[in-house]
Amino acid sequence: GAVELYYDNVKRFETTSAGISIVGTIEASGNLDVPDWGQLKLGTGDDLLIYHNGSHSYIDNTSGTGNLYIQDQIVRVRSATSFAVDNADGSETALMAALNGAVSLYYDNSQKLVTTSGGAQITGYLSFPDNSGIKCGDSADLHIYHDGSNSYISELGTGDLIVNTNGNN
Repeated sequence: GAVELYYDNVKRFETTSAGISIVGTIEASGNLDVPDWGQLKLGTGDDLLIYHNGSHSYIDNTSGTGNLYIQDQIVRVRSATSFAVDNADGSETALMAALNGAVSLYYDNSQKLVTTSGGAQITGYLSFPDNSGIKCGDSADLHIYHDGSNSYISELGTGDLIVNTNGNN
């Protein structure tokens, strides 16, 4: 049968056919040791799972009951080589950050922007709404934009606008 432990006439611990039941807070001065594939289940419906499968570690919020938020003043997720944000089943990557390397952004599992040692590379095109565009230079002297009717390349600084083809101005 069951074994029950009380504190000040209030049941705090009991054995059950499924394991144990605890009422109150668990305070441990050592480790909580869970074997591979053993899961820490949180929420009334076991909505959040934390586990290790022997090779990889998981925080699993795929029950569909809400979003997973990682909140801190500074969020730091570290791995030996990279950090990735994937979809729920891990079949598509949204963001990949490599240690001492590139950060890549993906759309529908297709890399669209990646940082490089020289700047960034874009696959596809940049799209700007009318009356928006590119500004270059320390004082944003060069503008390239479209106003809905016309396209402009404007030099707004003190220099000239020089168009160079094959070394000829």
